Amino acid sequence: MPTVDGELRLPRHVCGLLRTVRSTCAVAARRVAAGGSLVDAYGPGDVPAVQAPGLLVLDGPSPLLQPLPHTHVYLPHAELWQRIDLGSATELSEERVFDESLQLPWAVLALTGPANQIWLFPGHRHRPFLRAVLRFWPALTAADGRYSGGGLSGGSLWETGTNIRYALGHLGAPVDQLTRSLEADAAAELLHSTLTKIDNG
Repeated sequence: MPTVDGELRLPRHVCGLLRTVRSTCAVAARRVAAGGSLVDAYGPGDVPAVQAPGLLVLDGPSPLLQPLPHTHVYLPHAELWQRIDLGSATELSEERVFDESLQLPWAVLALTGPANQIWLFPGHRHRPFLRAVLRFWPALTAADGRYSGGGLSGGSLWETGTNIRYALGHLGAPVDQLTRSLEADAAAELLHSTLTKIDNG
């Protein structure tokens, strides 16, 4: 599967103080829940990751990160799920949003966050999710060192403990590999080999 090189760009909606980002994402989530697309609500991503403030946050909300501006990548899908859970968005829109997410690097990154694990509970989503992760891997890992699961220090995407490992585990990746510290190239090889084994099985 060919990977896609290019710069990771994030929606301006996710950048800033947590209280402001939550409010902005809640408004955009209502638009998506009513039938709009992610691109309609958030755009394709207009802020280069290198210019985004603070850490790239994949889980939360975290009180540790409230005082300063950060980039709360997980929030669009977390806010949208609240509306699905409350019954204000249909199952059809859930599947549509998931499928659209796999075409947008920032949305794939959002789905890696532990806060959004519920989006991956249907087992049939694991393979397409990991294929999308692998497709955008160079852009996602270019931001290694800035990912946070809610703490004050940044790390690599693999080390942050994301839904990538969760989905890999469900697809039969070796446990010793999932619990090991891996460089970006080694993690990409694990993604590729796991998907290849499933496809050839």
